[in-house]
Amino acid sequence: VNRDDLKRINNGKQNEAKTTSERLMPSLCAQLLIYVGPQGDLEELKGHPGGFFEVQAEPLNETINVFYLREEGRRILRQCVFSSNAKFCLKHLSQDPTERDEPAKNGLRNAGGGLFDELLNNDGSMADRPGVGKLANNDVGSLVIRRNLVVSQSDRDRSARESKRAKEWGASVVEKWQENEFEEFIPGRFLEGVIPGVLTEMYQFWRSGDKVIRGYPRPGDKSVDPSTMLIVTLKIQVIFRLNGQFFLSVDADPEDTWKEVREKAAEKAGVRITQVPTHDYKGDTVDKMNLGDAGIGDWVSTIRRVPYYGGAGEEIPGDENEEKDEEKVKEVKENDDEDDEKEKSREAKAVMPDEVTLLNLVRATPGTVLGRLKRLLTRLENLSHVLVWTRSNVKESEEECEISLVELPRLSARFETRRQGDKVVLASLDYDGILGLDCIVLD
Repeated sequence: VNRDDLKRINNGKQNEAKTTSERLMPSLCAQLLIYVGPQGDLEELKGHPGGFFEVQAEPLNETINVFYLREEGRRILRQCVFSSNAKFCLKHLSQDPTERDEPAKNGLRNAGGGLFDELLNNDGSMADRPGVGKLANNDVGSLVIRRNLVVSQSDRDRSARESKRAKEWGASVVEKWQENEFEEFIPGRFLEGVIPGVLTEMYQFWRSGDKVIRGYPRPGDKSVDPSTMLIVTLKIQVIFRLNGQFFLSVDADPEDTWKEVREKAAEKAGVRITQVPTHDYKGDTVDKMNLGDAGIGDWVSTIRRVPYYGGAGEEIPGDENEEKDEEKVKEVKENDDEDDEKEKSREAKAVMPDEVTLLNLVRATPGTVLGRLKRLLTRLENLSHVLVWTRSNVKESEEECEISLVELPRLSARFETRRQGDKVVLASLDYDGILGLDCIVLD
């Protein structure tokens, strides 16, 4: 972002910015890393390393979000601790309920959380932490929870449908997720602020691969449909500027070389792309480098809610000392399990929910249909508890799609798009025949 664009943003005219990051990448205007050193008396400073915070500025919503970087399970993970406007933050942050003697400062009326939470208390003292300060003699542990990855019947059916669809469209390659034989648990607090916080309340998240995260419905939670699960996939988004005016977005895997990405962009745009925009590498050098190594592009995620059925099966009974009887019982049990699995699959397919993709309201540009919808919904609820889904078969970022479902789980309200004459409006799914949010028209 150049100096002129920063002036436009500071003057509240961010829509006039002409840079790539403002036209197609409005999520971040600035990203800073701040180190906060320990403070207080000698007892509190004893062995304390301080902490790092990541500050993200979002020009579209005119907000600043702060994340605390902490070690968890031998990884450095982010935890959202502060937002200058909690209405536009993807984590629910409590606001200060105390009465103010003076009006709130400009831009902090809806601030939530604490600027340096997890490191400092409200009174400015160091927060208790095992292994340092007053708790220097306490043990410091790092826990990693893993379990075997069980391929469900819904996974197999979905793979078969995608292969059939690709064959019908003449595609030679079907997108495959590179997953491990195990999956690793991810605490929900490290995903809040990155994905809507309501999803961490409804699902448990497990990392099944370097670029794949699965969300399973929480057992006994009546607010979530047990026949659904979440699939989160990560890719790198690369922005091309064509003729200095037009912009093209391409999603690619980190293992893809720059040459492969450029060829994909050229095929999508119908032109030849030969130069690397805003990068210092030479052509031949960067062509052979992977996107993950070259540092080109930004990470983006796709969150899909898909049908879930036919999970882990029952254990097969038998006697360890009687191998022959065990084999017979195993054979009979496998046949019975296969029949039961087919029956469950047929029953699940009969009431199978639609596969939907989550739309990112944080990046919704003002003036667009999604931007107008965001402006309306934030009058009712924070974005952390707003879910907008599309049934369109979305494959990449920046693709056009329909707005299919709007869910407000905390308010127990759901809406879908319906055509009314020559207009499309949102209608309530909870009260048939009653139109909700009729003050917004999706045209």
